[in-house]
Order: sequence, then C-alpha cells, then structure tokens
Amino acid sequence: MQTLFKPKLIALAALSVYALPFTAEAEEQTIQTETIEVISTTPLQGIGLAREIVPANIQTITSEDIEEQHNLTIADFLSTGIAGVNVNEVQNNPYQPNVNYRGFTASPLLGTPQGLSVFVDGVRVNEPFGDVVNWDLIPLNAISGMSLIPGSNPVFGLNTLGGALSIQTKSGRTHPGGAIEVQGGSWGRISTAAEFGGVAENGVDFFIAGNLFHEQGWRDFSPSDVRQVFSKIGWQGDATDANLSLTLADNELVGNGLVQKEFLSQLDYEAINTKPDATENKMVFLNFNLNHYFNDDTVFSGNAYYRNARTKSLNGDVNDDVDDAVFLADCTTAANPEDQCGGALNRSRSTREGLGLAGQMTFSEDSMGMKNQLITGAGYDQGKTKFKQNSELGNITASRGVFGVGAFNDEADVDLKANSKTYSLFATDTLSFNDMYHLTLSGRYNYTKIDNKDGNELTSEIIDSCDSAHLIVHVNKGSDFIVSDILKDRLKSYLGDRKITQWRITEDNYLVIGG
Repeated sequence: MQTLFKPKLIALAALSVYALPFTAEAEEQTIQTETIEVISTTPLQGIGLAREIVPANIQTITSEDIEEQHNLTIADFLSTGIAGVNVNEVQNNPYQPNVNYRGFTASPLLGTPQGLSVFVDGVRVNEPFGDVVNWDLIPLNAISGMSLIPGSNPVFGLNTLGGALSIQTKSGRTHPGGAIEVQGGSWGRISTAAEFGGVAENGVDFFIAGNLFHEQGWRDFSPSDVRQVFSKIGWQGDATDANLSLTLADNELVGNGLVQKEFLSQLDYEAINTKPDATENKMVFLNFNLNHYFNDDTVFSGNAYYRNARTKSLNGDVNDDVDDAVFLADCTTAANPEDQCGGALNRSRSTREGLGLAGQMTFSEDSMGMKNQLITGAGYDQGKTKFKQNSELGNITASRGVFGVGAFNDEADVDLKANSKTYSLFATDTLSFNDMYHLTLSGRYNYTKIDNKDGNELTSEIIDSCDSAHLIVHVNKGSDFIVSDILKDRLKSYLGDRKITQWRITEDNYLVIGG
C-alpha cells in the first residue's frame, strides 16, 4: 500500500544504485534521475500532476521560502515572493491590504469587486458576505506551502476570475521541532511568532503556532494588535491520513484613510483626516481533512469545516451630506442635523457563520493505453450572515475625532439577515497522449440559493431572494459565454465566472458555458 503524503508540492527523487560483480577493479556506480514536482489541481489534496502537465503557470511556495523572507504578513510575502502580485495598503494597515494579481483583487474591504479565491486546507475562506478576504485571520507561520493557480479554473468555483491561492498548513509530522522569532521596529512595533510540533509515541502528530503583534502605527492614533493561534492534531496509517485543525484570531486593527493635501503641508505626514477608523476581527475555524488510498491509483480526499467570524467597525468620517452654507458648530440645535453636522460616526457589525463539506475521488489508471487522471467531486457550503449598520451624526473635534451628538441618519440603517446554500459538482480529467501532448478538461456545476431579509423598513423592499444555477466548462483555456435560461435574451462573451453573493444579488438565473 502506498504511504500517504501531505504537502501540495511534492518532490519525488529516484536514486538507483547498483554494483558490478565483485572483482578487484569493480566500482560502485550511481544513477540519479531528475526531480519531478507534483502539483495538486484541486482545492482538496490528491495524487496531483507533474508540473509540466498542468496547463497553467502555477507558482508554488514552500515554508522554507517563507522563513527566508522574514515577512510580517502573508500579503507581504505574496508581494515579494510571487510574480505578478502587488499589494495596496488602502487602509494604511499591513494586515488589511488589497492583494492584486493580474488586475484581479482579494480585499478585506466590503464592496470591492473580488476576483481571487483563497483556500486554506481545501476550505474557501472568502467570506460569504461580500466575498471579502480578511488576511489577518491567516497566520503566516502556520503555512507549509502555497500555490497560486492563474486563470478562471472552474474546479475552484465561482469568482475565481483571476486565479486561486491554495494554502496548506503545517503538521507535526511534516514540521517537527520548535522555533521562535521576535521582531521589533519603529513606532512601537513588536512581533513574536512561535511554533512547535512533533509525533507522539502512539503515532498521533501535533502542531501549534501562535503570533502576537503590536504597534502604535506610523500615523497618529493608529495602534493595532493581532493575536493568532493555529493548532492541528493528526494520525497517519498505512492507507489513511486524518487531521483536525483549529484556528483562532482576535485582532484590533486601526487604519486611518487618506489625508487632505492641506493637512500634510500644515502638519506632517503622520496627520490623519478623521478618527477613529477601527476594525475588530474575531474568528473560530475548525477543519477536518481525510485522505484514504484504496490502491496506488485510487484516492479519496474529503473535508468538513465550521467557521465563525465576527467583525466590528467604527469609522469617524466627514459627513458627505453636510451643507456648508448652513453649517453649525453645534449641530444639535439644528432642525435637520444631517445637513448641518460636519461629521458622522459610522458603525457596522457582522457575524458570518459558514459550514460545509466536500469530497473527491482521484483515479489515475490508464485509459486506452494512455496515462489518464480523472478527479470527480461534490461539495456543500452554507453561509449565514447578520449585518447591522448605522450612522450617527456628530462634530469633528480639534484632534480630528468625531464626537457623536445622538442624532442618526435613518436612511443609512441596515439590519440584514442573509442565508446562502450552495451545492456543487466538479470534475477534471487529464489525458496524456505522450510525454509532450496532454489534454485537460474541467467543469463544475453550482446551484446556489440566497435569502436576504432587511429589518429596516426604509430599505427592505429592495431585498429579495435569488436562486442561481451555474454550469462552467473549460477545455484548458478559453472564453466563457453567459446564456440566459430562455436562450433568447442575450449571448455575450465573458472572461470569468462571477459569483452571486449575499452582497451582490442578481435577478437572473443563468448558465455559464465555456470552451
């Protein structure tokens, strides 16, 4: 029976040693073959394919690559370690960046068009509300490897317009021993990262990693604290490999926005426009992974997960609706404070709860005398979101803080409850005609149902429910086409597969077909 292996990037080296018949002149000779990199082509780990067979320029990263860079965040490493990636800190916080790859973005900012999917041990961590990616919830020192798969590969699901980032985490079997790293710097920055793992006498492996980060920030009133813990226990037999991981995070991030040019000339570059601009992220993420080898050519891979994330934000902003002609220093005396208060305290709170499971079978038996690998799988994902938002009018103080006056802009209130369910089927097949020519066919079917309910009477009439079915087929690379259900309204070219989320509701049911 084949021994299991876990990392996504696997180096296979064959070393053959033979000896000539024993004589006085006989010498031992060694023949060493080339190293072959094997890449997993699905979010769940399977047997994988040799890199030269995969029809994409996949970039792979190991934990050794990450350790050599000594980066603070995963976004820092992506910007320096992967070609084509650039990072914008639009929130002026290293843990809240926009990660851009070939014009497509994965951002923590709600409302940003998301075009990249991010997976951790086979689980898509784009939030069900807005498809945003909270990079501060992924501990860097828990990563054993990453692969960036370019293009809109349907196996990775909807909204994988520009590519998918697949992350695998460490275990005590792959990363035994311990390490600790302490960094310090300007503006009160101090960061501590520690990890420890191993294999117990009963064969159970364990791993734990933690991160603590604090800084005052290079701008005024910009402190941040990050607390992350990752732990994993696992067991490996002759044909089965099982792992259970738990990730916890409790972060307080401050990132003040852009500053008017006049402030920079009057004060300095540490100045802020308004405050506060704070975000609190908390998360509990439980994930179970299982791999089982029926034989050398047939493998089952599956996972089940539960993820609960909570976000609170408090933003002091300039009131965009203020009328300068009737502005009052004390707007509480005004008949219409929304027109005469210079500031606004915008508060939001969201709870996202996700759970799901997925499984796939990998068959690597020859077909018609040619090498062939077929992967078929199915998945179910459920998301629940509670989102509340309000805007309190206020005055801007001399220190650029916003002081609330107890008057609210009712039109800005949101009290949303959203539920989504997605059922999916996917398959990918690679047929090798010879060592030079290979044909890959991938497809996915998704059925998604979304129900939204807004408790605010002023906006509840625009909230609706949506069912959507998606069929995505790719032959290597190609264009996609959107065809409406009745096949007569429109036929237009589309370069990717946009996901219908709780944030982005559409009135159409459609099929997405490509070739």
